[in-house]
Amino acid sequence: MLNETNPIVTKKPKDKIAEIPRIALGGFHIANGYLYKRIKDKSQQICRAIWIEETKYNTDTKEIDVVVCFAYRDRVEKKQVSRDILMDNKLQTLTKYGADIPKLSVPYIVNFLTLTEEASKESQEHIRLGWNEERDGYYHNEYLSLNMEYQSKYKGDFKLVSDGTKQTFLSAVEQHISGRTPLEFMLACGFSAVVNGYISKHVKQDTLIVHLAGESSTGKTTAAVTAIAPFGKPDTDGLMKTWNSTMNALLKEFADNHGVPLVLDESSSKEGESFTTVLYQLAEGKERSRLTKEAEKRQVATWNTTVIATGEHKLTEKSAKNNGLVVRVLEFESIKWTESAEHSQKIKEAFSTHYGTLFGEYVQHILQHYTPEALYHKLEKAAKTMHDNFKVQDKFSERISMKYGVILLAAQLFNDCFTLQLNTKEMIEFMVKNDLCQVGKRTMDQKALSVIEQFILKNRHHFEVDGTKVNHTDFYGKVTYKKDHTEVIIIKKVLDDELKKCGFASTEVVMSELKSSNYLNAEAGKNTRKRSVPTGEDEKTPQNVYVLRLSKTFKLDLTKSLPNLNHNTAGTMGNYPFGKLPTTPLKKISEPLEINPLFLRSNVEVDPNFPPRKLLNRLENNPENDSFYDEFFDGSPEEEL
Repeated sequence: MLNETNPIVTKKPKDKIAEIPRIALGGFHIANGYLYKRIKDKSQQICRAIWIEETKYNTDTKEIDVVVCFAYRDRVEKKQVSRDILMDNKLQTLTKYGADIPKLSVPYIVNFLTLTEEASKESQEHIRLGWNEERDGYYHNEYLSLNMEYQSKYKGDFKLVSDGTKQTFLSAVEQHISGRTPLEFMLACGFSAVVNGYISKHVKQDTLIVHLAGESSTGKTTAAVTAIAPFGKPDTDGLMKTWNSTMNALLKEFADNHGVPLVLDESSSKEGESFTTVLYQLAEGKERSRLTKEAEKRQVATWNTTVIATGEHKLTEKSAKNNGLVVRVLEFESIKWTESAEHSQKIKEAFSTHYGTLFGEYVQHILQHYTPEALYHKLEKAAKTMHDNFKVQDKFSERISMKYGVILLAAQLFNDCFTLQLNTKEMIEFMVKNDLCQVGKRTMDQKALSVIEQFILKNRHHFEVDGTKVNHTDFYGKVTYKKDHTEVIIIKKVLDDELKKCGFASTEVVMSELKSSNYLNAEAGKNTRKRSVPTGEDEKTPQNVYVLRLSKTFKLDLTKSLPNLNHNTAGTMGNYPFGKLPTTPLKKISEPLEINPLFLRSNVEVDPNFPPRKLLNRLENNPENDSFYDEFFDGSPEEEL
């Protein structure tokens, strides 16, 4: 009864038979909501009821957790904690959750909990995702295998639960995705994680990185949602993460993932930062070696999956200008992924309540029909299909065709597995056209030439051009027009500083590439020549300079405003300004290439030195001619422009 001197009335918790078991072990027993110990033929109350209901073995960390239950007020609380809670000095930490742990009773309670642990049921958990080492099982919210004898539940940070059914998910795909090639492509990108992780047992595979670049309102995030929805919740508490974290925290999201796709949304949130290191590590699929506090080598986490990234800018533009990155990242720029804002909203609404229901049947299909080696042979065929369809090929085409091939194979397996079909023919054309938009920009010499030409244009007043003079304090170099090319002399330090500022890790490597492509006129064994440059009034001193051979059309760029090229210009072929350059045979095509309207070019800066559309069509329709040079100089360059 309440009164001023005793405002709180305490009462014993009710003995809810359905929640509090009646346990009698080793002289202990639970009754009336309390734990008792028999001491000298008398039952002594120890604390409120507490016991271990279940033990959980983590198959990845080999650690054991216990589920501790305890009475608090008139209810039962449950807490999963590490088994080291059974140490005397740690048990009292449970008091913050409501457990009754008197200090003098700790030894008795530990004794009783140990007894109930031995009598409790045991289950298994995992934190890894995707394929196991043997490739005979797949970890997701549960463990999938053909015999289903092994049971395990996911214990990790991603929300992998499902919502809806396979039928409702496929209905949403048929209504909102089917017939839209870019979105069908993204659906295949999601399933490529399963394929990539599976064949990595047979041959080392990079993690596949697909980046969607472009302005907002083009449906990039919706496209990314389409890729991961078959596997889990397509939201930030599910399989969608952001770039806004440290590199170590970011890479930790991928640890021990061998087959579940993830999204990294909005790379623009890391404004001003280089993506070079994180892209290399993501693709490599392995974290750096580290030591424990005891100076022992820590186990290195690995992964092999598919990463779908989005952002306003290309990742390769915000990274070091290394050739290694262009073969590790498939970039899709300025593509209209959805038909409208309304279409995008309908897709997001559909996949907010239908997700995580399609991957299981896909995994079972692979387990039933393919070994990793057999599936790799199918990948080789898919990669060859992509390679044979490339309009233009360079030294990277073979490696890149393997990456596109993984996506194509994923789509083919989807069609084998489900009645709903993806249009692989249109998907091949979509990927081929995207490669054509990248092929002329991915070699280091072409990237460097673009930077150098823009640097000269921007700093026109620092160069002597066609007889004009520049004050020695402002002198960067000299431009001279030759019969078949434009010669540009640039002081070595000036150009080295500019290339480093633009992300080129090694100017020596860049210049060696330019030299091997015959763009650089240098002394034997060097990348420079000695030329006299102004160092004072009427004074000249020999200095190391770069002597570059640029296109003879570069004269137009220096004497006119930039050409107003049509926005449909493919912008893919680069510059091939004079003879003796390595030539690349063109694959024969049946009809002139038309730029896919899905590839938007509005508000996209076009390099003025790329050959115009007219020239590209002529190149593509004359595949018997193996030389870009012959096509480029058939007639006047001015007429082409």
